[in-house]
Amino acid sequence: MATVLSRCFGHGNIVKFHLGTKTVYVVKGRRNIQRLLAHSPDLGSEGFVLQVMKGLFTLTPSDLSKYVNDKSGRLKTPNPGTELSTSKRYWAETHDLYHDYLTRTRDANALSERYYSLFDERLTTTQPLGEYGTVHIREFIKRHLTECAIITLNGSRMMEINPDFCDLYWDFDQYGIMLIYSPPRWLARKAYRAQDKSYAAVRRYLESAWEKFDWNDQVAVNSDWDPHFGSRFARELARWLREGGFDMQSATGFFSSVIFGWAPFPFFLSTLFLLSLYFLSVSFPALVTPTATLIVST
Repeated sequence: MATVLSRCFGHGNIVKFHLGTKTVYVVKGRRNIQRLLAHSPDLGSEGFVLQVMKGLFTLTPSDLSKYVNDKSGRLKTPNPGTELSTSKRYWAETHDLYHDYLTRTRDANALSERYYSLFDERLTTTQPLGEYGTVHIREFIKRHLTECAIITLNGSRMMEINPDFCDLYWDFDQYGIMLIYSPPRWLARKAYRAQDKSYAAVRRYLESAWEKFDWNDQVAVNSDWDPHFGSRFARELARWLREGGFDMQSATGFFSSVIFGWAPFPFFLSTLFLLSLYFLSVSFPALVTPTATLIVST
């Protein structure tokens, strides 16, 4: 990777290339990035996120416009001049949902503990202590780790309603990045077919959760996990989308994309990645060199 990057950059700090109809600039170096951001107040990730919302989230035009028209930013204080321009701050509220129910220490610990408990139970049932057997690591990960991650985030009813969801997920996974750029259907029939099947399963899960969950039960409403919605993050996201008037298609896309980003071994891969970096840095220090890179598309 380091060799490829060095060849692309040559003696400069900026690489320009075209990705379809978009022009992309890759900027190298921490100081260069800091200078660029300091003198470009309008530079942000919103454009790419909107592209993801359109292609991967499949937000309806009406729901996508909620984000397009919200110029107030993600911070608690709206961007200057936008205080009265929007009645609802979609960017900030979405950011708060992730912060309040997914990344805070307490909520992250609750998710970690449930995931650990589920996976420990799965290991006990599939590989009993003291018994020898052959384990195909790739298939074991794709099935059991993914299923435990999905149950942690979305509840046990997800897999009860859709027992083949892991297969649907991995079939769709290979096309996720492509679909961000919304290729025409005739050019990516398999990709859209996989997306449609996966999203249909997520929609069944959401419809069942809304039908079965008792919103009058305050213990369940404030719990860290329930079998219908799963994590409190999923439950609060579903409620926020409904109260915000989002179409069911958009809500399905939101949840599908959250699963797409969450399910691939949330804790296993991060640990494996860190261990790999450690051993590489010890054995082959030239391969692991700290760099800062910014990618900007226009």
